[in-house]
Amino acid sequence: SLPPTSSAHAQRAVEVQRETVRLFFATSDDQLPEGASGVLEELIRLVKAGAAVQVTGFHDASGSAQVNQALALARAKAVQTLLLRHGVPAGRIKVGTASPPADAPVTNAENRRVELKVIEP
Repeated sequence: SLPPTSSAHAQRAVEVQRETVRLFFATSDDQLPEGASGVLEELIRLVKAGAAVQVTGFHDASGSAQVNQALALARAKAVQTLLLRHGVPAGRIKVGTASPPADAPVTNAENRRVELKVIEP
């Protein structure tokens, strides 16, 4: 399982739960949160050892659907680029996007994220 993490930021930037890592982004931003590379070390090790990873970008409710979808994809691709730079084989990275349900009981800040889940190849 992945190690717990903390953030020096006033706002949470990274969350780890079992085999899922959530990276949180600023409004209208696709820049990786500070410390993302360090938090992903264990996940990267697992994927290099033969697992695969699903990288899913999300967006909040502000802005148009077209802009939000592009931003969610840009966030997921930023994480994909980080994984590739750390030697994760491209074939083991699955990239996609998802929209939070309209009735999701989470804040916009919680929806501006990328989720990474270790999956079977």
